[in-house]
Amino acid sequence: MMPEYFVTENGLRLAYERVGKGPALVLVHGGFVDRSAWVRLMPLLTADFTVYAVDRPGHGDSDAYPSDATFSTEALALAEFVGSLAQSVYLVGHSSGARVALHAAQHLSNVRRLALYEPPAFQPLSAELKAQISAASAAADREQLAWLAVSGVIGESTGERFPLDVLKQSPMWATLYRNALSVPTEAAIYDRYEFDAAAFAGFAIPTLLL
Repeated sequence: MMPEYFVTENGLRLAYERVGKGPALVLVHGGFVDRSAWVRLMPLLTADFTVYAVDRPGHGDSDAYPSDATFSTEALALAEFVGSLAQSVYLVGHSSGARVALHAAQHLSNVRRLALYEPPAFQPLSAELKAQISAASAAADREQLAWLAVSGVIGESTGERFPLDVLKQSPMWATLYRNALSVPTEAAIYDRYEFDAAAFAGFAIPTLLL
């Protein structure tokens, strides 16, 4: 389906798909992929919800990450989009998208319920991995960048390191490859991320943590 677009106050275009009928449900995908990650789930939701599947900055059909991108600027862009819907919203995020959704919700008054599925505990990236990402980026090597995203950025946290030939057999490979050029910026954002629990002391949105 061809996407629609929302433009933030800073001129950043966010692509999204809108399908179904009923209350608004916004889906925020995880790292290194795009809104297509929800393709098998969306048909199960559209009878009960108007589903908005958003491409985060740097992913899918949205604009590239701005040069000064941080976790906060990404969350604020999502918050602008959700706030623009001008109705109560169910907000769902997966993996790093769950972290983005959580921080976006801090700035919103129209989130009815929040669901966070597998939000990661980000780990600082090793110097070796940073060098590998830099080299792959300089060569515009999409295969290497996609592999480093999963077996490097994710792998350093989980201990799971998939060989490239195995990863290329995954149903997610095409999506990982399509979004690979954003890996250096995205990895740097995760590397700098720090969670401040005190900032959520007054957080009152009912939240399901999975």
